[in-house]
Amino acid sequence: MPMSTVQGHQGSALVAKYEGKRVLCWAGRLHRYEGYRGYKIDFIAHMSAYLGCQYLFITCASGGGQRGMVPGTLMLITDYNNLTGINPLQIVMNDPRFVSRKDFDPTACFDPELMNMARECGAGLRDHPDIKAMEGLNELQKHLFEGSYFWITGPTYESKVECDLLTQFGMDAVGMSTVPDFLAGAAIGLKTLGIAMVTDVMDRLEPLDHLTVLKNAERAVPVLKVLLLEMIKRVPLRPEIRAAIDSHINYQGDPSAIEEYPLVQPRQLLPPPTEQIKEAAAAVRKAMSQLEIHDFDSCCLFLDQLSYPEAAKHYERCWKVPLGTLPNMPLYTSSARHGCFAVGRLAATGAACLSVCGVGLEGFNNIESYFLARVLKELGIPIVYSLIRSEWVLHGEPAVLPTSGVFYRGFMSSVDPEARGKDSSREQVMIDKIIRRLSPSAYPDPVLFGLEGPVQPTQTELLTAAKMRAKVYSTCPLYSSVL
Repeated sequence: MPMSTVQGHQGSALVAKYEGKRVLCWAGRLHRYEGYRGYKIDFIAHMSAYLGCQYLFITCASGGGQRGMVPGTLMLITDYNNLTGINPLQIVMNDPRFVSRKDFDPTACFDPELMNMARECGAGLRDHPDIKAMEGLNELQKHLFEGSYFWITGPTYESKVECDLLTQFGMDAVGMSTVPDFLAGAAIGLKTLGIAMVTDVMDRLEPLDHLTVLKNAERAVPVLKVLLLEMIKRVPLRPEIRAAIDSHINYQGDPSAIEEYPLVQPRQLLPPPTEQIKEAAAAVRKAMSQLEIHDFDSCCLFLDQLSYPEAAKHYERCWKVPLGTLPNMPLYTSSARHGCFAVGRLAATGAACLSVCGVGLEGFNNIESYFLARVLKELGIPIVYSLIRSEWVLHGEPAVLPTSGVFYRGFMSSVDPEARGKDSSREQVMIDKIIRRLSPSAYPDPVLFGLEGPVQPTQTELLTAAKMRAKVYSTCPLYSSVL
């Protein structure tokens, strides 16, 4: 059981009964900035499900960006935007004990029935007898705001420029937690609801510190107590909710679907030593020798979620090299554990080519991507070309588009427009012509907005992408493309 290290988080569990219902209250939570990986941050949500819960009510301290908010007000979380570059579901995404389906839909985090119930309880706060009996409450503290919660890593608070930027992107509240609880809880089948306590506002004039946040959080506690107790009183306990959760916990399907992999791995050296790269490249060359291939004269294709059998159709002969069998290959993500190289000669041209296939929705992380990029360079791959499955940010039909840049949660990698089309490689010129022929003239060189898979984007995240003039988005292995 990972322990909270932050002041104000007791690190204990309270067990009680209220209105005939058993209640489990976690006094304290875990944060990414404490050094915990995703599966540890998810631990509390998973424990709640295993201990018999049906509902997960999530509260947090946050900065308020909506007009009218003051320290001590409450906000119902109706959507989120993950700005951390981290998705806590990555490591358990293929484990049926923790995730309800492979392509997880984030709308499951916001149960309509629970949210409407919270709105009804919020509307009655002013007339609640306990609220009327309280002295010194601001009228705004009796109002339940609604809005989008933006997750940042912390532990530092937002600068003035960051506050302005987040507000422009549609932020109503910002904090350093909550989204992992939403994702882990909803994925395992819990009905989730989030309430943010506003402890500071974006247009603050004074410096902010942790003691001020704790003090302002105490101002919200009396009203939050009334709201949560009213919610606990009203929520119905339903056998079908518990049955859905138990179907994960007591998984009786294909045993091979449950992976066995180390949750704690030795620290990977970055950059990896040249000797480790050469050992991995030698394993690929061994497969090349089976097909009498000595050098690659064509590009390496990152084929995203294309499976090995699908990729093999494009080859005369093909050899499969699982990435997990490469010496020294870091295996943090599902993509690295399940992905593979397809080595062979293309049926259309006879050119020697290597494809990376079987990549999951979350792609590779930066350490895995750097390792693979070094291996490809060691093999003498002349071109690395990524075929990324993407969707329109706003509307449109599927299309193949050359991108002028990649925005991935905090950095931009631009392609020099003067360098485009000047590569002397015949394959590159051919690929460029084909793609440009397929591209709608109305969308030349769009920016691709990269999201941390495997979870699809929320409406708030798509709104952010649109405001950044991104035309398409994808949950894809962008790190490899950029490197």
